[in-house]
Amino acid sequence: MSSTQTYKKIFDGVSGTAEWQPLRGEAFARFMEQGFPTVKDEEWKYTNLMPVANGAFTAASPASIDKDLLERFRIAGKDVYLAVFVNGFLSAELSDLDGLPSGVVAGSLAENHDHPAVKQHLGKVATMRKGTLVDLNTAFLAEGAFLYVPTGISVERPIHFLFLNHSSASP
Repeated sequence: MSSTQTYKKIFDGVSGTAEWQPLRGEAFARFMEQGFPTVKDEEWKYTNLMPVANGAFTAASPASIDKDLLERFRIAGKDVYLAVFVNGFLSAELSDLDGLPSGVVAGSLAENHDHPAVKQHLGKVATMRKGTLVDLNTAFLAEGAFLYVPTGISVERPIHFLFLNHSSASP
């Protein structure tokens, strides 16, 4: 399978919020048209991305891990709000976000896709004309971390976003 076919297969398998599909589709079309930057591109002349371009990747998927594993990664001696992501997906079972101040939102980008801050900023900060790798990242958008703290609200405890990867046979 060619690298183009591999990335097309991954793109087709990425689920995400329906309202993000046009954004994702436009980004993927631009990526497919431009491809990966090469050492012939001035900004990439010292970085060979061909090992990545030709890699055999699969899309990340939710996974479960043992809750006891979290203790190794917790901030010692701190009472924190905890948002745990495994393979890029929020794990509600492992997270502890109870008691956040009114109006504060911490957790899943996908679950908060209709939040005004998401609608205002998603796809606009890292604009599509910044390069093909921004397009590739946007094309595979399915989930992410989201934090919103309204003006004038203070959060007394730290909010700890913990990202863990569960290894599998494929990168």
